[in-house]
Amino acid sequence: MNKKFTFIIAVLLGVMSVTYAQTIKGDFDAPWVKDTKGNGALPGMYLRPGIQPQGWEASNVHQKVLISVQETLVTPDDDCFGKSDGFSVKMENKSVGAVGITSPAPGYITLGIPWVFAVASLDQCDGGTVGGIEFTERPDSLVGFYKRTLAESSKPEDALILAYLWKGTCVSTVPVNPTGGFSSKETTEVKDQDICILGKKSPDSGNAQLIGKAEYVVTGELKD
Repeated sequence: MNKKFTFIIAVLLGVMSVTYAQTIKGDFDAPWVKDTKGNGALPGMYLRPGIQPQGWEASNVHQKVLISVQETLVTPDDDCFGKSDGFSVKMENKSVGAVGITSPAPGYITLGIPWVFAVASLDQCDGGTVGGIEFTERPDSLVGFYKRTLAESSKPEDALILAYLWKGTCVSTVPVNPTGGFSSKETTEVKDQDICILGKKSPDSGNAQLIGKAEYVVTGELKD
């Protein structure tokens, strides 16, 4: 039975390496690339703007509710640690939308694929991550350099590094808006939705089993 895992690194500036027999690109210095996968719930549709580190997917937003909206949340930063010999990843939370109707969009990178559901009713909007990558060796460590500033010190949000591992596959139903209408009642099936793997939502079918999870939360600023 194939085993898979993903990391989600949110709202941090970082240079990262993963130490174990199966290397994950973590130096971020290779030329960044454009998205080719699009919305994880609508494969190939709504390609995300900007560029992203090789081997990772960025949560840059491309959505449509009558009009198309694109917002870049993840960008390369070549000076976040005062170094000139490489890149780090800059991730920002933003409020995304149009004509005064916006909702929070978290900046993060992941080994899965981000998906977004946007309609005019903000309480119906949704999103997250689906899938991950297969592994054959037990992950050993996640090592990185992180720096963080707060845009609104009066309303600080936690930053998060999340790793979870599972075996098997599960299928769940998520809402989609493929035509970009004002509202949508359409749904589609996705494999290995994050909240299903983590036990926060019951899948429709499948045999996925969570093997392990690790979280690291940053509650304040990290100036160096």
